[in-house]
Amino acid sequence: MFATQKTQRLGAMLALAAAVACGDTLGPVDSVPITLTVNSMNSSDIDPPGVIEKDENISTETGNPWGDFIRIAEDRCGRSPVAFEVLSVALALDVAGSADVQVLDDVISGDATVFFASTQGSDAAAVRVDVASASGVSGVGPVNLPVTASRAQLSALYERLLGGDFHVGLRAQTDRVDTESFSMDARITFEARGICE
Repeated sequence: MFATQKTQRLGAMLALAAAVACGDTLGPVDSVPITLTVNSMNSSDIDPPGVIEKDENISTETGNPWGDFIRIAEDRCGRSPVAFEVLSVALALDVAGSADVQVLDDVISGDATVFFASTQGSDAAAVRVDVASASGVSGVGPVNLPVTASRAQLSALYERLLGGDFHVGLRAQTDRVDTESFSMDARITFEARGICE
């Protein structure tokens, strides 16, 4: 009798452990914070007047952290994630890499928006999703930007996100004009989540 109860308890514990392991495997997979620097935003990136915008391909970041995230997510999901979410976004100024810019509001005078795009922003056919936005951005940062993109909106870029071939960019209102000499390196840090089926 006692042996039977012990066997039943052991079986229940093994079933619980399997359920937890399965839950871990099939649950969402969060990335580490991924930082991408939009380098040398300057007067040539002001178009139309009053708006400055530039983007960089995610794969250009040293070590390709997004690629590592996808590999981990695929390993834990047992297949490709079925969707993606953005959990947080922050913006900061790289003062050392900038010229004639000491704080973010030396360039950004109004709304600042971080976006993902299928290809370079100058490509009129690019699919774009605004990911996070805030007004009154100031100081050196990092400044948290509230996330605005839903899982459904990000699905428009699903294949690009999965393949690690998409652009991360900054668009902001500015009082600077296209005849001024300045350069701003903007650091965008974000955390993402891969959704397992």
